[in-house]
Parts: sequence; structure tokens; C-alpha cells
Amino acid sequence: MAQIRSKPFGVTKEGANVTEYILSNPGGLTVSVLDYGCVIKSIIDAGQKRPGGRGGGSRHHGRLRGGLQLLRQHLLRCLCGRYANRIENAVFTVGGKTYQLEPTTAPTTSTLLQPQAHRVKSFGDTLLMEAESPDGEDGFPGNLKIAVRYTLTEDNAFRMDYRVSSDADTIVNLTNHSYFNLDGGGDVLNQKLRIYASRYLEGNNQCCPT
Repeated sequence: MAQIRSKPFGVTKEGANVTEYILSNPGGLTVSVLDYGCVIKSIIDAGQKRPGGRGGGSRHHGRLRGGLQLLRQHLLRCLCGRYANRIENAVFTVGGKTYQLEPTTAPTTSTLLQPQAHRVKSFGDTLLMEAESPDGEDGFPGNLKIAVRYTLTEDNAFRMDYRVSSDADTIVNLTNHSYFNLDGGGDVLNQKLRIYASRYLEGNNQCCPT
């Protein structure tokens, strides 16, 4: 069974305390998550050795200041939404009403929730983080409640499960903005990933769904 412990990580420039939550299981998998932006600080698989004796995984800045600068620029490793993909012409229709958003990459928009503190609940071997996105944030309708559950399975899988509710018709597409180096060090330029998927979302030359 996975275990969860916590420790102080740092303080934001606004004076908010940030806590790091560390999930670990007997298989050697350890995942650290910050309650600020649901940032995945690190994923270390000590049981899966790579060439050179290094464990595989993904690492993040250990210092909050450097991490916050990356968050504001690219929102790396954060919870992403409300709609984590491009929206063509920055416009969508839902519930019979059309919403025009502010384009972020002409002529499309790609929205990412700004990092915020999340309420943390832990239930045994499960870490649960909750937050809200108010009606009208980034132009989207509805007060949106967001919950993310983090678990480590017995077969060394790291799961992120999302649950949302809204008081108005809206669109939502959440994900996490992490990048991975499967060699545990160096760069990723010579690494290849094959995904055996029965379906995938095709994009056009503006990275919008066709």
C-alpha cells in the first residue's frame, strides 16, 4: 500500500505557504506533488534502473523561485485547463450560446488555469486536491469545481483522476503539463515513444482538432 507524507516546500511572493506531498509505494515508485498548481515536482522509479545505474523518472526544480518562474512562463507540470488544447478561432458554442474568447496564439486560443493553492485531502494511500474556477474565468461559463486524485497502484502505475462539476453548461478538458525524460538524465532528443492507441485526435497546421 502506498504511503503519503508531507513537508514544507517554500513560500510564494504573495506569502502563501507551499507544501510538498510525497507518495511512495513498496515497488520503489515515488511521486512528489505540490499543493500550488498541482505541480508534479518529481516522479522517480527507483525499481526501474536505466543504463548507468540511474532510476528512471522526471525531475523538477527543487527551489520554489525557479519553479515559479517556469510556471508563469510555461505552466510546466501544472494542472491545465479549463480547456487544455487549442480552440480554433477562439470561439465555441455550448448550450445554444456562443462564447468568444481572447486569442492567445492567433487565430486560436489555448487556456491554462493560472497556478493556485489547492485544498488537500488524503485518504489512506490516496491524495486528493480540490480548487475552483469562477464563472467567466478566461471567458468560460459556469463556476467549475475541480478535484484531482493521485494514486500509486501495486503494479507501479501513477494515476491522475479528474472530477469536475459546473453550475452552467460549459466545456472542459483537463490534463497535466508534464514532460518526461525516460533515461533519468541528459536530454531527450534521441528518445522515441511509441503509443499503441486505437484512437487519437488529429490536429491541423494550427494544432487545432480537425
